[in-house]
Amino acid sequence: MVCCQLRTTYQGSAKTWFNCAFSGASVIEMKNAIGWVAILLSIFSLAPSIVPGAMSLIGLLISIFSLVLSVFSVEKEKRKHFMVTLVIVIFGILVANDTLRLLGAIPRVPMSFKLSAYGVSFLSVVVCIFWTNKLFNRELNT
Repeated sequence: MVCCQLRTTYQGSAKTWFNCAFSGASVIEMKNAIGWVAILLSIFSLAPSIVPGAMSLIGLLISIFSLVLSVFSVEKEKRKHFMVTLVIVIFGILVANDTLRLLGAIPRVPMSFKLSAYGVSFLSVVVCIFWTNKLFNRELNT
C-alpha cells in the first residue's frame, strides 16, 4: 500500500523509492519477514547438506543464498536475523555438510574441490559480514 505521494524530485536511488513507496512500519515488518525467511531457509538447507553427493552442494548454495538474503533484514540497531543465519550457515558448512564437514567427510572428494568450496564459502561469509556492517553503520548514522 502506497502511503505517501510520489515526490517530484526523484533522485534515482532504490532506497529513496523504497522508503517513499512504503510506510515506516511496513518496511520494518518486511525486513523482519525477510529475516525469518532467511533463518528458515538456512535451517532447510541443512537437510540436503547431509545427503552425499551433489545434494550437499545444493545445500551449500541454499545456505549461501539464505545468508545473502539475511543481509536485507539488517536495520537500525537490529541484525539478529543475520547473526542467527550466519551461525546456522557456518554450522552447516563445518559440521553438517557431507562434502565439507571437518570430521567424517566423504573420502573420495578431491582436496582441491574441498579447498575451492571452502574458499567460496569463506569469501561469501566475509563479504556478507562487511556488507552487513556497512548497512548497520549507515543505518545508525542516519
